[in-house]
Formats: sequence, C-alpha cells, structure tokens
Amino acid sequence: MEQIPFIERVCQSIIDNASVFADTFLRYDYLVCCQAFATKYRIITANERNYLHLTGVHTSMKPDEFFNKALSGKLVPTDFDFIKPHVSEQSVKGSVREKIIALPQIDDFFAQDLYASDGFMQNRMVGTFSTADTSNLVTLGFVQNGNPMSLLKGNKLKGNNICNVDLVFQRDKNAESSLFTAIKHGNIEAISSYISVIESFLCDELRP
Repeated sequence: MEQIPFIERVCQSIIDNASVFADTFLRYDYLVCCQAFATKYRIITANERNYLHLTGVHTSMKPDEFFNKALSGKLVPTDFDFIKPHVSEQSVKGSVREKIIALPQIDDFFAQDLYASDGFMQNRMVGTFSTADTSNLVTLGFVQNGNPMSLLKGNKLKGNNICNVDLVFQRDKNAESSLFTAIKHGNIEAISSYISVIESFLCDELRP
C-alpha cells in the first residue's frame, strides 16, 4: 500500500477537523467553573483565527483565511509548511504530528470530564484544560482573553493547582442574549459554590 505523504495527511486532518472546531468553538462560548482558577471561573471564547494555532503549521495566509479555506475543503498542501524561526523543521513536524492526533478530541470538548490548571504562563498561556479520559488525553491551553491557542496530545498539566472542572455553562453566540442559558457539563447543585461570582452571567432559569 502506497504511503500518503505526511503533508497530505496533515492537510486532510486540518480540513476534516475545521468543522469540528467550528461546531465546538465558533457556535458557543463557555463559562467554566473550577476551584483551580483564581477567579473561580473562566470564559472561553474563540474565533476563526485561533484554529491555525491549534494545528501548529506555518502559513503566509491570514489565520481567518486559512480556517475558511480549510472549512470549505479547499486547503492544499502548498498553502502551509513546517518552517518556523528558531525551530527545526523536524521539531515542528513532531509537534504537528501530535496536534493532528489531538484535533479530533476537541469535538464537544466541554461536555466531558476535565481537569484544569490556572497560571500556566508558558507561551502566553494563562491556563489549561486536560481531558480526564485516559484513552483520549489532550491538553488545551488558553490565553488571557479566553481564546484557545494551544493543543497538545496527552495530559500536560503541571503543578499542585490542578482540580476537576465542576461546571460548564454554554451560550449560543448567535442568540440575542449575552447570558449563559444551558449547562454543558456538571451538576446544577454545584452552582451554589460559584453563584457569588457567576450570577451576573447566568439566565434567570439557572440562578438558584
């Protein structure tokens, strides 16, 4: 059987998972409650430009253009490469190889059991989430404004300040209301532990 070149496999993975990213991160924002966070909560919100960071490849295209071309299925291997300053091409390829394994795991990411850590300051990341499922471990890092900007295979959380995510609320970005209207993960009974800091973000139906 003829082996598919690595860059072609990467290209197909980026195309296949663009819709996964769109469904999970572009349709909704998430209010995540966890005792690991100094503020007890974080709001995770994404845009089209974030997808490029999660793939790890280099391109001369604008990040939103790269995403839209992938989403339309028109991305081709000549649209990107593995050349980055101060990093060997082999190192970049190794990183991308792990990212294309991790990318499918972002599907409905916040519906599953997660761990979280705050204050993770590497490469501008201020916090991270890791899946609890040992068969599909991935780590998602986010920056100060809540954008997801890093995706790694495996559990990369470090330090002592690692806790289970207790609650995840969801809001539709296209809805008229800016309030979170649904519980994506967790038990409604846990709201009382966070209500003093998140009440203003919740719709009336979710407030105790």
